[in-house]
Amino acid sequence: MPGYRLDRSPAYLLHQVALPHDAIFERWAVRGLTMRQFAVLTTLGERDGVNQMTITQRTGIDRSTMTEIVGRHGITRGNIVGHSDIAPARKIDPGELFDWDRLAQLRLALPKPYKYLTDPKWTDGGFLLALERFGYDIVDTAAAVRAFQRRYRPDQIDGVIDGHCRAILLSLLTGGDKAAAQRQN
Repeated sequence: MPGYRLDRSPAYLLHQVALPHDAIFERWAVRGLTMRQFAVLTTLGERDGVNQMTITQRTGIDRSTMTEIVGRHGITRGNIVGHSDIAPARKIDPGELFDWDRLAQLRLALPKPYKYLTDPKWTDGGFLLALERFGYDIVDTAAAVRAFQRRYRPDQIDGVIDGHCRAILLSLLTGGDKAAAQRQN
């Protein structure tokens, strides 16, 4: 084609831009990681306290990629957690506005129990032991309760252990709404 220059083709230019990234990936990546996973880990390493929205924006990760990563590594949906679930005294992300219900619908996170909630009437100490068993760090008890509420009762985050918190936690520990419905039959 007269006047066509390969060195100005968008496809050629994109390929040239990708070459250094490919070389870095080949040099630093751990075997078994995809480029997308490498991008996520690189993003996490660049900034302390990076949140999930930033990871999504910087890496282009989407639902199908998340599903693939979870499936490939055998991650159960009970292990898809937020920073605040792991380190409640230091982190508050992803926050109460994060759409955990959507992840649960995609079977990528535990669903929040809504039905068959029964207050076990635990003492505060009993609740905290159960919360620790569920996986929360309870060193800072008020922060742990707020983190639990941020995830499972985002409409009321007050750090107070009450019957609703106890009932939600009991349901989560015993299999949630699905298990409760089976026990009812």
